[in-house]
Amino acid sequence: MLITCISLFLTAFLMHLILWRIRHPKSPVRAILIIFFMTFIAGTAVLLNNYEASKIEWFGLHSMWDILRIFLLYLAWTFTYCFIYHGFEDDSPSLFIVLNIWNSHNKGMTVEELVDLMPDEVFFKNRIEYLVIEKLAVLENGRYSISKKGKSILKLFLFLIKLMKQDSVKG
Repeated sequence: MLITCISLFLTAFLMHLILWRIRHPKSPVRAILIIFFMTFIAGTAVLLNNYEASKIEWFGLHSMWDILRIFLLYLAWTFTYCFIYHGFEDDSPSLFIVLNIWNSHNKGMTVEELVDLMPDEVFFKNRIEYLVIEKLAVLENGRYSISKKGKSILKLFLFLIKLMKQDSVKG
């Protein structure tokens, strides 16, 4: 089962790298999700199409429940990869801070030095552009407002926060 999941994931990752060399999409996370899910569907179809009990058992497929288990593990890896990719793609504040501290070598950095390095546009401009591209916000007459899709996602997050009994969101 693990071999199947690793094989499918590495195939999807390779497809992702090849497609990014050809053309970088406007909505990279959506493209990654499509690539990874299409790879899973195609890979599972190939395995099931060539179903021979002696061969298929090597891939960890003994029943339909095994396909579900593989899918759940693959899904977890796919979403984890999307979150990591998204952090690298959009100038993650944490990554920015860590890279600057690392670049200071053994000298280190004070909080004041880090704050001076952080231009607002590094963190806000990319994030706002992403929100518009993903249709979570809209720009009208020079002002941003939340879209219907953005409201739906916000409601989901607020529900999850309430469900987990977290402190209310401040913003």
